[in-house]
Amino acid sequence: VYLWNASTSEVTQLCDLTSEDDDIASVAWCEKGARLAVGTRQGFVQLWDVKRAKKMRTLPGHVSRVSSLAWNESDSLASGSRDRRILYRDCRSQNAVEHRLADR
Repeated sequence: VYLWNASTSEVTQLCDLTSEDDDIASVAWCEKGARLAVGTRQGFVQLWDVKRAKKMRTLPGHVSRVSSLAWNESDSLASGSRDRRILYRDCRSQNAVEHRLADR
């Protein structure tokens, strides 16, 4: 994932998953704050602090490609996967409380 600064035209690399033998399948910006959610081919959701260019955490829960991500306000994130699960998480919690909205 690369970030482009419209003010300076500077391009910086935020993350590269090739060292983890994974690929990026989806991304979603948080409207409030500088957070980016990245869904991977292996079923993980990574949360990134864009201002610090640092991964905040990795959320497990899916077993296949995460193809859909959507923020609700700045604290809740829904993720949809090829495994036919939709997970809704409160990202304020350390254990990212999970609610399954759809399951096989």
